Amino acid sequence: MHIFEREIKGRRYRILATSRRVRGKKHPVSQQVSLGPVQDDVVFSPAQSTAAGYRRVGDVGALIAVADELGVLDAFDAACPGEGDGPSLGEMILAVALQRVCSPRAKVHLEDFLGECLPRFSAQRVDRTNGAAFHRLTRGVTEVVYEQVQLALAKRACDLYQLDTNVLAYDTTNFDTFIATETPGALARRGHAKSKRSDLRVVGLALMTSATGCVPLFHRVYGGNEKDVSVLSRTLEALGALHDMLGGGDRTLVRDGGCSGEQLELDLGDRGYRSLTCLAVSTTAAKAALAESVGRLEPLPGKLRDVGAYGLRMNVSSLDRTVIMMESPTLLRGQLRGTDAALAKARTHLNALQDRLAKQSAGKQRGRRLTVSSLTARVAKLTAREHVAALLQVDIGGEETMPTLRVEMIPGARERLIRERLGKRVLITDQHDWSTERIVRAFRSQWKVERAFRRMKRGAVAVWGPSHQWTDDSLRAHTFATVLGLQLASLARIRFERAGGTPMPTASFIELLSDIKLTRLLVRNGGRGAPRTVFIGPQLNADARTAIKAFQLARWTSILSTTD
Repeated sequence: MHIFEREIKGRRYRILATSRRVRGKKHPVSQQVSLGPVQDDVVFSPAQSTAAGYRRVGDVGALIAVADELGVLDAFDAACPGEGDGPSLGEMILAVALQRVCSPRAKVHLEDFLGECLPRFSAQRVDRTNGAAFHRLTRGVTEVVYEQVQLALAKRACDLYQLDTNVLAYDTTNFDTFIATETPGALARRGHAKSKRSDLRVVGLALMTSATGCVPLFHRVYGGNEKDVSVLSRTLEALGALHDMLGGGDRTLVRDGGCSGEQLELDLGDRGYRSLTCLAVSTTAAKAALAESVGRLEPLPGKLRDVGAYGLRMNVSSLDRTVIMMESPTLLRGQLRGTDAALAKARTHLNALQDRLAKQSAGKQRGRRLTVSSLTARVAKLTAREHVAALLQVDIGGEETMPTLRVEMIPGARERLIRERLGKRVLITDQHDWSTERIVRAFRSQWKVERAFRRMKRGAVAVWGPSHQWTDDSLRAHTFATVLGLQLASLARIRFERAGGTPMPTASFIELLSDIKLTRLLVRNGGRGAPRTVFIGPQLNADARTAIKAFQLARWTSILSTTD
């Protein structure tokens, strides 16, 4: 991508020239597009002007600068070259990624979004980059193509931004879709939805991020009904390739207890990864570690001084592992809040069942009568969550058609639950040389993946949904574009902070960039002819000026180089 100025009919214009490879042609195809005239100094009064919209510069320009640095389009052209006229697959995916970060809307609005952007990543006509072209270009693109692009971008990002990859965090989640039940597809399936909805098909996403800046390095889209362990097992070959591309070395994969198992631990070791995960407190090894740590917990130094921990070495499923038992008051408070809420909800429903049984025994109950069988099923469902069954004593008696229900708190159950389970985690790792503090800190890095998921779900950065994709190909491409947008935004924030900008969350950083835009005015001089278009720049603070310099935003317009 090259930007230069050219004089046309006595007026200077800023020109963007790009080149890309086309399948079947020996040399790259060059294209040019005008970014508009170089604005002259125009004197006018407010009465002569009318606001007519704006042009995005900051947010889109920063993401394009990072994408150009990573070589996003080159990576796609190497994996899947374009064919003839129109946008390539890489140009389409990048356009959607920019939209997901800057203005997350349906792809029917993609053309309007690109029309608002002054920075361009290619010389393609805006009207050719639309939702129909997205579905046409992504049809038939295999997972291998996206995987090849991911590995190339991860290698480039780690080299350019010196990301710490000694500890990598891995986790899974799923997203709701609105795909009808009879629509065929392998990705959108009914499974255990994180949103607690059972009426929608969901799509799973496995994501791995770096310890520096929560930058996505690898992801995999999978069916919503697949198990986390099987997904990670199928991803091991790609993770091994990524490990080799990053130069090998001692690299630890941190994950939660849902992705654990003896065979999986061995397979990770074969791929060059060390392992750090947690055990369910109910397992035999965890109970043994908890019993061994009684009275031996010691506070950790620094910011972890409120966390007590004790480490020992033992066999876990015939594997030699370092086991860390940690106890956190913050975790305890959070678990108690969840337990108390679940207990209050269960007591409310159980009291309602008791009132219904009283009316039923008095002959005043209308509708379907409760039986011992139906009552047992309801009680089991009400007490299945958040340790409710360990706190409540629920007795069902009576005859089949005339049941009775008695509910009472188990004396000392809450204190025993706190003493034995709540607020505690049991970590296992094969990093025997690490200190207890380092192991705990490394495990806590997994919250960065969870933060990335929250950004994609709550509308902070790179929103995934609501998704209006109906095929596996479009779902896979849409998810790739969303993760790519999050990757570009995370790297842009790192680049901004290293240039001297104020450290801030990624969402606040994108909001700062979005305020760097040009206001479009129509100026009428009172004579004949169409009004003249004039752009005026924004008011800039110190961080905005740092962003303009860090991402070279003034190359798109001379206004930003002179704006105070």
